[in-house]
Amino acid sequence: FDYFTLKKADWGISNVKVQGQKIFNICENGSDISLDCFYSEPAAEAKKLTCDITDYFGEKFYNTVFKVEQGETSTHINLPKMDINHYTVNIYDGEKSLYELYISVVKPLSERNVIQDSPFGCDAILSILGMYDYADDNLDALKLAGVSWLRDRFILNTFNSADGVYNYEKWDSYSMQMMDKAKQHGFKVLNMLT
Repeated sequence: FDYFTLKKADWGISNVKVQGQKIFNICENGSDISLDCFYSEPAAEAKKLTCDITDYFGEKFYNTVFKVEQGETSTHINLPKMDINHYTVNIYDGEKSLYELYISVVKPLSERNVIQDSPFGCDAILSILGMYDYADDNLDALKLAGVSWLRDRFILNTFNSADGVYNYEKWDSYSMQMMDKAKQHGFKVLNMLT
């Protein structure tokens, strides 16, 4: 590149947070669900935006027009009760799509018939991704999805850097913390060496 030009982005929605979620926009049935829309900058003028919500089958669930006042940096939108389903939320300025997100409403864990030896699992690769700070959130989401088994993988060169050279220090500290956290959340773990 010899040069490049920066252009100011158009006003829009920078983020939408789902209130009432357990984690990752997964909500339990019966929760009060609402949206907080955050704008890229204060609105230069008042405008009307449309929020459309469709269910998994593409059927219209909810539609509302809300006003953004001049200078506003965010808007709160209360939603009607949402039944168990997967929803697509679109927010428009006229015909222009400003933001799209997904919300899943699931049966509360307390109302589920838990299968003690559920066959459902997930390749969680907790040790490789290295997301200890987010482990509780990830494990909660997996629990809401009905998963009881996790598969984790350990990369051989993590603790075997050369023939005959083994160092389990990194593997023991971090990986065991992740395995302990998974077990605290009630998961069974299948470890794989790759």
